[in-house]
Amino acid sequence: AVGITDFRAGLKPEDKLAYVTQAAAAAAGSSKQGGSSGQGLLMAGDGINDAPALAAAQVGVAIASTPKDMVAAAADIIVLNGQGITNLPWLFQLADRTHTILQQNLALALASVAIATLPTVAGVFPLWLAVTLHEGSTLLVALNSLRLLLEAGGGGSSSSTKKGRSGHRHDHGQHKH
Repeated sequence: AVGITDFRAGLKPEDKLAYVTQAAAAAAGSSKQGGSSGQGLLMAGDGINDAPALAAAQVGVAIASTPKDMVAAAADIIVLNGQGITNLPWLFQLADRTHTILQQNLALALASVAIATLPTVAGVFPLWLAVTLHEGSTLLVALNSLRLLLEAGGGGSSSSTKKGRSGHRHDHGQHKH
């Protein structure tokens, strides 16, 4: 259901790191040569021996019992709900929804700045109205972002995103584990 095309298991920590480094370099090389920018490398791990490879991957997913586990320090996403790797489909859906809402927020913010600033500079709108429009658009962006929490539902509601990477796009048929 996730579309993982390649995976490795039973590797030593140094072998995991070497594989992730090699796969990341290959993915970077193909995107520079006009390949699909939707390719990505996801590494999932549950122990401290996975930490170097998690840190080297484009997206590192730690399967941890607490956020204080050492493996969690090296990951971008921490899965805490006990469902482990079965959260991947939900995480991919969340990434897609986040990307869509981010694009909506950027469009809304840029439009509001243009609509409020240009007439104000031309003397058509008073400054207080431009400030009110700007602050109103900021509130709309925040409310639009809250849709991610309202639509979260089911599977990974106990997952925690630790740090984001801008421009993350993925193709479900291209992920490697």
